[in-house]
Amino acid sequence: HRKKNQLHLLYEQLQKPKFLVLWNKMLKRSCLQSFKQIKSKSGRTLIVDVTRAKNGETLEDIKCLFPYIDYFLPNDTEISMLTGESDPYKNIELLMSY
Repeated sequence: HRKKNQLHLLYEQLQKPKFLVLWNKMLKRSCLQSFKQIKSKSGRTLIVDVTRAKNGETLEDIKCLFPYIDYFLPNDTEISMLTGESDPYKNIELLMSY
């Protein structure tokens, strides 16, 4: 039931113009089609604000989404959880490699 509500919210957001901010719950491979649909709307900017990876997600797990993301906003702790690295400079390198 909760998943259906999240998908309904995503659908509603797809109808709105300009900016769309997504959060960690929507940051998974299963959302690839939704990301493609969001970006197919001319002039859409996709901003992804993440929280701590709760299911062991890594950058490799979500790399297929990066071509559709305009702004990716992890803090130091969140990106460390996605990369497994604690050095912020190494995390920047890893993120930029995608």
